[in-house]
Amino acid sequence: MGLWHHWEELISKQDLFDYAVASLSNVLRPTPGAYVCPICHDLFHDIEELTYEHVPPKSLGGKVLCLTCRQCNSSAGHSIDSAMHKERRFRNFMSRNAGPHRVKLSYDKFAINADIGRTKKGIEITCVPGRNDPSVLSKVHNRLKETRGKPFELGVSLGGGYTQRSADVGYLRTAFLAAFARLGYRWSITPDKDSIRKQIRSPGDVILENFRTHLRGSAADIPKGLYILREPIHAMLVKIDTTGVFLPWLSGHTPEEISEWIVGEKQRKKSAKYTFVESWSWPRGMELYFDKIPPHEP
Repeated sequence: MGLWHHWEELISKQDLFDYAVASLSNVLRPTPGAYVCPICHDLFHDIEELTYEHVPPKSLGGKVLCLTCRQCNSSAGHSIDSAMHKERRFRNFMSRNAGPHRVKLSYDKFAINADIGRTKKGIEITCVPGRNDPSVLSKVHNRLKETRGKPFELGVSLGGGYTQRSADVGYLRTAFLAAFARLGYRWSITPDKDSIRKQIRSPGDVILENFRTHLRGSAADIPKGLYILREPIHAMLVKIDTTGVFLPWLSGHTPEEISEWIVGEKQRKKSAKYTFVESWSWPRGMELYFDKIPPHEP
């Protein structure tokens, strides 16, 4: 199908809708004749009830990989997508030689708008011209002169906090939708994915304790994509950036077993060595690869 040789802007919702409906006819009997949202599994006959889904979120450079219903899309945008974006900002800020970030500094009882960045020489702070009260700057300057040579505390706020749980669920959502777009409904609709979809729809609840890990060593250098593991656990690793999300494969460990294994891994000092038996590149669009195969007719 030549559809995926075009840029995402040239792919209409109708194209994606029709492709998914046709693919489902190879998976479900009787065929629903409608689009099944991969997250909530509701049926949709009207494409106006569906929205483009950027995976990862558009704010993190994601591209359209599939459609989700408006409720599943909008609820993510107001919570977990925002948390992912804020976590990325924080990670960029903490990285070495990071560019300047607009922050609010708190010192003693004063607050200052400033740009702060990391260089080879250390941390550089520049007060934002026209965004601070000159009298406050003068008082801070005098206080710093008084404490010269003595340790002091400086608070830094990047603006807008986030919960780590919401960011983690955002990565779970990204991994799940990427796997769906690449592999299809044959992978995503099986019962062992129910707890994952439930966790995505209820990010504030702890349905799965762990599913995400920050990759280190050789695993951190592999390209973005989907990797099937045999050792140390039989599962699928979805590599996103420096993050890996573990999902169930067609057979193997359940999400609950995977979660328990990750908890144990985080308690160990030595990182596990992964054995990959198969890999899939990051999807270019809604490919639904496994759904292209018609069911066996007796």
